Amino acid sequence: MKYLWIIIMFLLLTSGCSGGTENNDTESDSGSDSNSNSDSDSDSDTDSDSDTDSDSDTDSDSDSDTDSDADTDTDSDSDTDSDSDTDSDSDMDTDTDTDSNSDTDTDTDTDSDSDMDTDTDTDSDTDTDSDTESGTRDTESDTHNSTDTEDSTNTAEIHYLGRFDHREPDSPGCAWSNCGVGTRFEGDALDINLSGAGGISFQVVLDGEPTSTIITEGGEWNSDPTVRAYRLAENVTSGPHDVQIYRNPEAMFRVVKFHGFEVTNGNIVSSPPPFTRKIEIIGDSISAGYGNGGCPFNAATEFGAAAYGALAARELDAVAHVEAWSGRGMSVNLDGSTDGIVPELYNYALPDDDQTDWEYSEFIPDAIVINLGTNDFNGGVNRDNFIDDYVAFVTRLRGYYPDAYILCAVNDAGSTFGDEIDEVIATLGDVNVAKINLNAPNWSGCSGHPDLIAHQAMADTLVDRLKDELGW
Repeated sequence: MKYLWIIIMFLLLTSGCSGGTENNDTESDSGSDSNSNSDSDSDSDTDSDSDTDSDSDTDSDSDSDTDSDADTDTDSDSDTDSDSDTDSDSDMDTDTDTDSNSDTDTDTDTDSDSDMDTDTDTDSDTDTDSDTESGTRDTESDTHNSTDTEDSTNTAEIHYLGRFDHREPDSPGCAWSNCGVGTRFEGDALDINLSGAGGISFQVVLDGEPTSTIITEGGEWNSDPTVRAYRLAENVTSGPHDVQIYRNPEAMFRVVKFHGFEVTNGNIVSSPPPFTRKIEIIGDSISAGYGNGGCPFNAATEFGAAAYGALAARELDAVAHVEAWSGRGMSVNLDGSTDGIVPELYNYALPDDDQTDWEYSEFIPDAIVINLGTNDFNGGVNRDNFIDDYVAFVTRLRGYYPDAYILCAVNDAGSTFGDEIDEVIATLGDVNVAKINLNAPNWSGCSGHPDLIAHQAMADTLVDRLKDELGW
């Protein structure tokens, strides 16, 4: 018996020593767990299959992880941590578990996890990790509702809205309608530095509300390399503010280049993308906002940021890429020519520069509106050619964007090409391709185009459809 007691005492002493070396772990649980005991475990959780569990657990984990945690934790669970995790994820699980004990389980799980598990095992520690890990997820409860949440992992100081040519990284340029940039800042005032085409107006949006308009210096159709500063916001309240600008005139009025922001008595703040919902509008003068500000038509009377696509996007808390050029068609342009039809211009970041191939993976739209046909039929298109070209273009888009909801638009009650659109849709046989009529009153803009009131009505129609179909 004496020797038996000596052996027991020896085992207890050695067990106490091994428990004392566990506190080098780097887990610092106390930051994410909401437990009432301050176990400040700092496990490095190297999971080397030798499990020296600092919870004074005797932790006989041989793949059943029956941690008999004699923790002073206030949780009512028996912490059976049945981590027989045979998952071979090599994730660095930073699981933000709300376990009410901050156990330093260094379980000798048979998983090859190099997990720095701060598992949120909710009271039975069955390790169904509701991980927010950056590796593979276990039984994640991720609903992937990305349209309603910011992506906090993809922050940046500058957000590009629309297609940009980045061949000159310090001065990227854009030309398509509604293109622009956004940022978040703290300070007294915010300026933007621009060069390039003169007479180009941009709509300024501060914290979600349109505020002012800036116009680039210089004459229309002229391009000036001089970099000039334009005031976007001033006299704002303290704290962070989100600002975006959106181009009004279409691409024919030439490229504007962006040279950065400047903050007075403050700084630019890194932020998630301002929008997660994405819409693409592909069209002609109607979609570009031709003459919606009146006549004569010029850069000063075209408000692309107040055209139906841009308005709908703002209402839906989305960003809209608009690829639209007045007078162009799907098969034939208004003047009967076939050069520079919209499906060709769609290839480029800058539509009049064939050296600026667009990378389609940079923007994956949830919804696409194609509003083409008016110029084709006014330009004498062959009906069958129009249908064939339309089908080919939608098929091409479907290849780029397998999950997009695609709307083929007509713009009047009778529609001069409504029957052709019906045939296109029937030929495609795609349940996610449908027709929409954007007809609205007040087509009293320049040359019979929709004015600002009509564009708002068209936007309302589009908003209703997208809410119904996409659940927005």
